[in-house]
Amino acid sequence: MINAKEIKKGNYVIHEAEPFIVDNFSIEENNVKVTLQSLFSNTVKEIMLSLNEGLEEANISRKTASVLFKKKGNLEIMDSYDFMVHQVKVDKDMFGTAVEGDQVTYIKFNDSVKILELRKN
Repeated sequence: MINAKEIKKGNYVIHEAEPFIVDNFSIEENNVKVTLQSLFSNTVKEIMLSLNEGLEEANISRKTASVLFKKKGNLEIMDSYDFMVHQVKVDKDMFGTAVEGDQVTYIKFNDSVKILELRKN
């Protein structure tokens, strides 16, 4: 649990069973106003926490992988460390740019995977 007084920009937290990154925060009287950006959707939320409240810290894994192939708007990637294979839906730009063998940085939370960065091989 991250206490409201200890929240920092860039913290990964859970709010309403969804992982977010802290985009901004400010202390207002006895409360902390926190702006959260969802990791797996375009949702942005602003919440107020009292100074004695907190948010659950999210266990987010940041990993690297190789693109195996492309299929119907998805990239199939293989983790560089444990060789697990994931199918990940990506936007049109990334789908059009990616080729077999490219490297990606991705995050994983439970069964959800999102590619953060594509690096050309």
